[in-house]
Amino acid sequence: LYLYVDEFHLFITPFFDEMLSQSAKYRISVNLAHQTIYQISRQTLNSILGNCHTKVVFNCGYEEAERLSKELRIKPDAILNLDKHEAFIQIGRDVHHVMTYPPPELPEFMPLEPRPVEPESRTFNFLREGWFPC
Repeated sequence: LYLYVDEFHLFITPFFDEMLSQSAKYRISVNLAHQTIYQISRQTLNSILGNCHTKVVFNCGYEEAERLSKELRIKPDAILNLDKHEAFIQIGRDVHHVMTYPPPELPEFMPLEPRPVEPESRTFNFLREGWFPC
């Protein structure tokens, strides 16, 4: 079972820490994404980092880099100096500096010409046409 939660700080409940600690036992892969560690409590952050097997860290602010560098066992400056499309990935105890793929280039948006919409002339008898059970 895979659980993906974007902006997960909006879904934190008092049982969230317990769910994280029990998820591996039930073979649940939990993927959490958020913008900043200030959005979650210290207790929940400790629970996440303690139960997390894989971490992906992109460039962030100094205080966050300082906290996450302890987890990754690297210097905070290494995180602060990450360029666009660069990240550190920790899988288990191994930490790797990686280049991520940039998003694909999209063609220029060309709006379509509006077409007039003809009003529908048909009327419905909802009872006769079986829209409502009798």
